[in-house]
Amino acid sequence: MKALFSLSSNMIPELQFERDFMALTGLTLDMTRFAFAFIGAVASGILVRWIRFPAGRKLFSAVIGLLLVYYPFGSHVIHGVVTSLATYTVMWLIPRKCGTLAWLICFPYLTVLHVANASGMSWNAGDLDFTGGQMVLTLKLISMAMCFQDANSRKEEDLTNYQRSHTFKRLPSLLEFLGYVFCFGNLLAGPVIEFRDYQMWVNSEGPWDPRAPKRVPWTGDYKAAMKAYLTALVAMVFYLTMEKTWNFKLLATPWYHSQPLIVRLVTMQVIGTTYRTRYYFAWALGHCSLAFAGLDFLKWDEKTGEGVWGRCKNAHPLKCEFCDSSRLLAGYWNTSTGVFLRR
Repeated sequence: MKALFSLSSNMIPELQFERDFMALTGLTLDMTRFAFAFIGAVASGILVRWIRFPAGRKLFSAVIGLLLVYYPFGSHVIHGVVTSLATYTVMWLIPRKCGTLAWLICFPYLTVLHVANASGMSWNAGDLDFTGGQMVLTLKLISMAMCFQDANSRKEEDLTNYQRSHTFKRLPSLLEFLGYVFCFGNLLAGPVIEFRDYQMWVNSEGPWDPRAPKRVPWTGDYKAAMKAYLTALVAMVFYLTMEKTWNFKLLATPWYHSQPLIVRLVTMQVIGTTYRTRYYFAWALGHCSLAFAGLDFLKWDEKTGEGVWGRCKNAHPLKCEFCDSSRLLAGYWNTSTGVFLRR
């Protein structure tokens, strides 16, 4: 069982530009490909805007997204395909219970995958596996199945406003489903987006309808994307600069244990911040790709009438680092997961 879940291969050979980047940054091959996959995700977010037809967008999202995930993770992507098709099958056959069944399928599978790959130790060594992507996928599949189950088993008046706005009664086509699952390499690090939001965007409905009274300005999309890109750039530079000295190995040195308590506490905080910037980098680039595509638009402000962006923002780095309340912190860190758990 362990061999089955940890077996991995990749048909893409190690390339020269990857070796050059590894020599420059000191990153492993897995981390290098992970970073370049994000660049590809951003590029795909820009390119998809030129595709006007829904079917073309769905095909682009599914095929390019799958390739972007395969590039760093190789054959491990099969785990995502297996759980995705299993979830789609129960949505098709048992719509009134598909959300419950998705929980029972996806979370045990994710747990076994974590244990089989010893993910924590692998990540510390700079080796990546698909368990991170499977975590994002698990939330997406369960969220989608629950929305479909709510639409087919509960009365509308029994739903919250959030649930009501994200339910859908018609089973999507397999192409639309896979486009949502893999869109723009979204499984690399998230954020989790609701299927109904993706469906409206890909079909040019709701706020993205060209016939809507107010059209979403592309300048707002690009402004949000560039802010996310700059955040990712700062996070990357900070991590590559600081991690060489301020890493977890410092905590086991004689120097650290000889310091006063205040110095040790500050050291722990600096090391924690250094490692958190890896998440800020990944989440910001994931946000960037979706913002370039146009998915980041949230709503029109009721008071000013101006557009509000931030649907795909998964972290607020400065608020996280300087937050003085553990209760508020949940709203600044991995926010899409927080929304999933609360709704």
